[in-house]
Amino acid sequence: MFGNIYSKSTLRSSPTIRDLCEEIVIRRFLPIIEAAAVQGSPINVLEYNSAVYMDFICAFIFGIQNVANFLQNSKTCKRWLELRSISKGYGFWSMEFPRLTSLLTYIGIHLEPPWLGSVWDEITDLCLGMLQSVDLSSEIQSNGPVEDQKWRIYTKPVVYDQLLSQLKSSSCKQASVPLSQSQLRLTMASELMDHIFAATDTTAWTLTYIMHELSRRPDLQTSLRSELRSLSPPLIYHRSNDKLNEDPMLELPSPRSIDDLPLLDAVLLETLRLRPSVPGSQPRIIPSSPGSSPVSICGYTKIPAGTRVSSQAYSLHRNEQVFPEPEVWNPRRWLDASHEQRDEMMKWFWAFGSGGRMCIGNHLADLGE
Repeated sequence: MFGNIYSKSTLRSSPTIRDLCEEIVIRRFLPIIEAAAVQGSPINVLEYNSAVYMDFICAFIFGIQNVANFLQNSKTCKRWLELRSISKGYGFWSMEFPRLTSLLTYIGIHLEPPWLGSVWDEITDLCLGMLQSVDLSSEIQSNGPVEDQKWRIYTKPVVYDQLLSQLKSSSCKQASVPLSQSQLRLTMASELMDHIFAATDTTAWTLTYIMHELSRRPDLQTSLRSELRSLSPPLIYHRSNDKLNEDPMLELPSPRSIDDLPLLDAVLLETLRLRPSVPGSQPRIIPSSPGSSPVSICGYTKIPAGTRVSSQAYSLHRNEQVFPEPEVWNPRRWLDASHEQRDEMMKWFWAFGSGGRMCIGNHLADLGE
């Protein structure tokens, strides 16, 4: 359903991605960093990174005109982070044993605190509100040119449009009774909330770790800055009183040229290796069907169908035979590796999973970081 809109080729050529990078990163985020640098005041980069990617993924899903400006609305951002922090402390029972959890709750036994429901209601209301805004903005847009409206920038609700099209198509073809409007809305909200959760915390954590490591290595910062300035046009931030305000169509280097920078690539790979944003277990179930026979995985034989198996990026990325001194953040390991060594490292690199169930947004994550 989403493979095409999250593909590398589509993202690289997407005018929506280009507009979001300019508006959210250049016009909103970099002035905040500049102001803090000029004033000599510290900022919470994890909080700001979370706001950046909340704005970015929500705008990619719903259109920038339909989402809250988390980056410039500190109250909304802090409340969102608070809700996410509370909700992440729970969820084991409802995710691993949903039927048991529902049954016990029905008879008055709560495996998770009853007040958690109100937290989730507030989180889901945010997504439902953005869905409603998409419908409203589409209605307004149909009544006149976008230039006549209140938005300074308008972007397509890329993921929303794709999901709506796919659900309507599949509903008409497969279901004897098509989804009602309320069912369609809740189905979309559930799916799109997964996209928001998957994109925000993970990317924000990774960028924060990158900033942390670079802050300890001024020489590496200088080398990376030189590499970015080698692009055509060079990736240089224009200060708030400079060309940025005068030229809203500020030219940016192509995503392809940025993707080809070796030091930037090494910094990203090494950060994802040492600090994978999803370090824990990624379980899979061995397919079960009539007549299924046991399977072999990595030397383990006769594993019966229906067995749950898993591995985790944290462990795979610390194989000393592949990554010498695995606890050391060392981007040079990727630059100095031979072709064979790099291939072997990539075989063990599992920051986004692999195969048919790997992270569908891996190219968007790379682009954003």
